[in-house]
Amino acid sequence: MDDRRKRAYRLLLYHCMLDLRAGGPSFEPDDLAAVDQGTVREIGEDLRHSKLVAYWLHNLAKYSADDFVGFNESAFWGQHEFFKAKSPIPERFGSYRSAFDRSLLQEQ
Repeated sequence: MDDRRKRAYRLLLYHCMLDLRAGGPSFEPDDLAAVDQGTVREIGEDLRHSKLVAYWLHNLAKYSADDFVGFNESAFWGQHEFFKAKSPIPERFGSYRSAFDRSLLQEQ
């Protein structure tokens, strides 16, 4: 794998970490009594999505640390599609592929 693709994968990790950090709705513990069912559902969906993203990326982080030795891009993007289908917020998974593709284009 060339350095341009390695950098794009590392930027993908960064993009995803920012997305996970931003997360879903936020509220203070004192506001818990005021949380409605819609907010509870949204929190649950965000947590499920975040868990799927973390599961998808944990091997990418390891391969990145090992300079991508043995990394299988086809399998990685196949897992992306699998987890995208499982996510309650599939459009956010789509943004990850777009971020990767944009990174590649910026390097040309």
